[in-house]
Amino acid sequence: MDLSTSIGQKSPTEPLSEGNSFTERRILDSDGALLADLAHRVWGTPRDLRYWEWKYRGNRGRDNGHIVVDHGGVARSAAGYWHRDLLIDGKPLPWVLMLDMMTDPGYRGKSYWKIVSYGRTMARQVLLSGFTNDNSRNLYSRILQRHNSLRIDTTVPKWILPLDLEGTGIPGPARRVSAAAFRGLISVRCRTQAFAGSYRIELLRSADPCLDDLWDRTRASYPVIGNRDRSYLSWRYFESPQPFRFWTLWKGGDLRGYLVTCVDKRGGRNRGLIIDWLVDRNAPGDFRMLVKHGVRDLVASRVSRIETWMLDNFKPWTSALRSLLFWRKWSGRYFMIYAPDHLADWNRGDLQQAFVTMGDADYPGPGSDTVSGDTHAAEYTLAS
Repeated sequence: MDLSTSIGQKSPTEPLSEGNSFTERRILDSDGALLADLAHRVWGTPRDLRYWEWKYRGNRGRDNGHIVVDHGGVARSAAGYWHRDLLIDGKPLPWVLMLDMMTDPGYRGKSYWKIVSYGRTMARQVLLSGFTNDNSRNLYSRILQRHNSLRIDTTVPKWILPLDLEGTGIPGPARRVSAAAFRGLISVRCRTQAFAGSYRIELLRSADPCLDDLWDRTRASYPVIGNRDRSYLSWRYFESPQPFRFWTLWKGGDLRGYLVTCVDKRGGRNRGLIIDWLVDRNAPGDFRMLVKHGVRDLVASRVSRIETWMLDNFKPWTSALRSLLFWRKWSGRYFMIYAPDHLADWNRGDLQQAFVTMGDADYPGPGSDTVSGDTHAAEYTLAS
């Protein structure tokens, strides 16, 4: 049985206990405008209709979550889900990421969030997870712990390269001069050393079938990893209204890995984000080459800082970031996975070895001013 399609058999228009003035139903693909407006009222994000219309298409018809709409057709609360497979020791299990838990500020404290916290039903059937902050972490725990057990609860470190040297204590004029020198130093550190064989890095512009080959070859090197096949990557990065840069590393005709970046201009400041990557975990040199190129490209895009997420269980990769002068900071996020007690396969492998990136969450989020970096050479041949 496909657990991901059997979740939630209650009526999509079941009235709330408060009366018939409100209706709870499934989130539809056509609800982009409702969600954009609700997110604007809750978080102040731009009403980015393209983003919300894209966001749940990746579920391919599976349950998008629930929404509460008042008699005037205005969304008052919502809880969304992304469906994927989580591979534990190579075995795929249904995995649902809870996201977009939001309630109109004027309606908080009236149990609307609990009504759309449909995860209580879903949690009995699948692995359920979220990237939470301190407040939502406690809320998740209260809702989910009745029917399942917490398997992962780990902090998510943010790795930062402050190219503008903000936060260093250097005064304004001196900081500008120092930042220019620092950018030059980073560019030098990103020069690729000589490697045996011929490597090249290319910008991939569509979801090529080679991505399935890469996934098939690399997934066994990860004890716990979310599905990254061609279909998922096509929706997540190539169909998204946010223009990601999808860099691929090749040796001869073999795809060795990819790395995804973007430039986020929200808040009036350019941030370079290293969103996602995939290489064989036993080939740290491949990650080092990709991250050097990604950093060099973002530096050339004149971003003020570069950020990424990386858990501490990938030591060769964290060493690569430290060598490029990234520093580790608490991101304010936790990664949690709950599993139903009857799902025996949850305990395969070491769940604390889970591989997660910003791309596993919904980064960088809505905002029509999120743009790609300046165009640079789409192909970069490494020293042989």
